[in-house]
Amino acid sequence: MKKEMVKNSFSAAAKTYDSVAKIQNLSSRELVNLIDTPKISTVLDIGCGTGNTSLELYKKFPKADYTLCDLSENMLQEASYKFPKEAQIICCDAEKYEFVENYDLVIANLCVQWFEDLPKFVKKTKNHCSELAFSTLLDKSFAFYRSCFDRPPTFDYPSAEELLNEIGPVKKFKIGHYSLEFENFFAVARYFRKLGANLQSTKTPNTIKSQQKNPIILDYEIFFAIV
Repeated sequence: MKKEMVKNSFSAAAKTYDSVAKIQNLSSRELVNLIDTPKISTVLDIGCGTGNTSLELYKKFPKADYTLCDLSENMLQEASYKFPKEAQIICCDAEKYEFVENYDLVIANLCVQWFEDLPKFVKKTKNHCSELAFSTLLDKSFAFYRSCFDRPPTFDYPSAEELLNEIGPVKKFKIGHYSLEFENFFAVARYFRKLGANLQSTKTPNTIKSQQKNPIILDYEIFFAIV
């Protein structure tokens, strides 16, 4: 099951995640900057990882009460170590989470691309918060990396148009483009392993067309939305 693979992969990377999470941290800042609500008292951070998105929010809303949610206990442990105030901790699959209270803000940075039914999650979550902020990968992500294989090793992601059609109206959105450069495929593999995102698409085996494509560019196309 994909969710169990995701859990195991990110749990194994809990200690190394922060050392390579440059794009993920940039995404956190972009997503938090998109929030223009003047006052937020309660926050649920879904797929919080090591807590970097909540740390960004804390700079903006230090008096808010925070709940950190993740599939991985190891990630939650790392987040609780560095978060500057006491926070409620929930370890669960966010898609199956049954809300027991409402929040001013639910935020999910670069985790919903792992979800099996994003529109359903958005619909459910909107009923329990004043505002939902999330970011996710779009179809142009890893374009060069995909081109290096006979069969792409990464998952398929939607276009912005497809995503907007699926989730319905949004208050606002933006698209960001970022990239990282690696000297070879082995460096890319180490990066994904340290990040915890070293799951390959289960569609087909992947065969590298050429070992000589240097450098390797990982291009991220990220969709940011406030719902």
